[in-house]
Amino acid sequence: MPNAVNHSRQNIQRKKTHNGNHKKWTDEERDKVAIYFAADILHKRLPGKATIEKFLAESGIARSWTNVKDYLRNQHLRG
Repeated sequence: MPNAVNHSRQNIQRKKTHNGNHKKWTDEERDKVAIYFAADILHKRLPGKATIEKFLAESGIARSWTNVKDYLRNQHLRG
């Protein structure tokens, strides 16, 4: 029984840590993404990894390519 309680506490701690790492998108970051990927957004398609990495190098945004792809998917391509 103590193992079940201990395991439960570990899951709670992991969730707290995961949520604590969330970085909110700034208006400047959103604008840069929307302008650079306007054609992709218009055609309802996700850009590839290489395209996103090129954008990150040019824009200076400190995010991973997966963060940008998830943002595009969630904000512009759903619905």
